[in-house]
Amino acid sequence: GCRPIDNPPKINQVIISGIDNFVWADSVSVSWSIEDLDRDFFETGARIMLHQNSTESSFFPIANCNYDSITEESNEFVCIWNIPEDLPIFDITKKEMHIQIHVKSLNRSPEANISPLYFDDNTVFTSKWINPLFEDDENKGMKDEDWNVTQRRALVWGIVGLIGVGIFMLRIWSSNNDVLNDKSGEIKRNFFGSFDNHADLGESE
Repeated sequence: GCRPIDNPPKINQVIISGIDNFVWADSVSVSWSIEDLDRDFFETGARIMLHQNSTESSFFPIANCNYDSITEESNEFVCIWNIPEDLPIFDITKKEMHIQIHVKSLNRSPEANISPLYFDDNTVFTSKWINPLFEDDENKGMKDEDWNVTQRRALVWGIVGLIGVGIFMLRIWSSNNDVLNDKSGEIKRNFFGSFDNHADLGESE
C-alpha cells in the first residue's frame, strides 16, 4: 500500500533580543515556534555558536538550550543565556558568535524525515565581558616573567657557587695529597734507615 508523505517540522517566528550594537552585554534571549503539519513529536532547541574564524564557515556550540519530546500543542519556545553564568570556562572576549536553532522529527515511520533541520540567525555579535580569573592570569603572567628572571639569576649564581666549591675542594685534595706524599717519603726513609741500622749491627757482630 501507499505510505503517507511525512511533513518535516518548520522553524518560524525567530526573535532575538538582548543584543545591543552587536554586543552581548548582559542577557540574550531567542524565541521561536515550530510548525509540524503531521502533529508529530519532535525535539528542538537553540545554541550559541562561537566562530573559529571570520568567514563563519567553522563554528561550535558554547551554550545549549534543549526541549525534548514536544508536541504541536506547545510550539512556542524561549531560551535565555546570562553573563557570566552561561559563558564557557575559556575567554570569548571579542570572539564572533551567532544563534542557531534546530529541530528534529521523532516520527518513527519508514517514510519519516528525521534529519535535523537548522536555522542560523544572521545576527553576529560579540561579548566584552572579561572574566576576573583571566585578568588574574594575565597579571600572574607578568609576575611569572619577573620570577623567571629571578630564577635565571639564581641558577647562574648557583653554577658559579658550584664551580667555586669545586675549585676549593680540588685545592684541599691537592694539599692533602702533598702531605700524604711527604709522609710516605718519610716512612720510606725511616724504613730503609732502620733496615740499614740492622745491617750495620749484623756486620759488627
